[in-house]
Amino acid sequence: IKKMTNSAPITELPKKLIKQYFDYTGEYFVEHWLIAKQYRGHELVHMIITKIFNDSTSKLSILDLGCGTGICGHFLKIHNTGTRITGIDISSRMLNIARGCFIKGKPVYNELIHMEMTEFLKQEKNQQYDVMIFAEVLHYLHDFQAELELAKRSTNKKGVIVCLIRRKEGEGIDFV
Repeated sequence: IKKMTNSAPITELPKKLIKQYFDYTGEYFVEHWLIAKQYRGHELVHMIITKIFNDSTSKLSILDLGCGTGICGHFLKIHNTGTRITGIDISSRMLNIARGCFIKGKPVYNELIHMEMTEFLKQEKNQQYDVMIFAEVLHYLHDFQAELELAKRSTNKKGVIVCLIRRKEGEGIDFV
């Protein structure tokens, strides 16, 4: 009861809660977001990458942080963006769905890793990426400045970090 009546603001969502939520909703996620909500974040990510890299998108090394069911990676591969795509997600159920994404008989993701994205970024030291994607995942973090600094360490000198953040009020998606 004491915890319920404590008026202290919630500053950080427990990682376990996030994992449980996405493990529970994983199989309905694509149907809910792509069909019912007409999600278009993956299109916006592709548009930004294409605008930055022009016609040189097919050879990019891409890290999709919080890749979920693979919507973004799948869309990028359909449009011949990325020679190597690595996906990271905290939810094993979401990753199992992403493992089922294929283009012309080949898996969309070269590698799918079941790990919390901050932990992955802390230990990733050898691989350099041309593109890092945070598609609607930063709001799950307490202080995403730290994650962006970690991401910067693993981004090539000419690489980019693409972030999608949903508007607080109203509809749509904003770029950061």
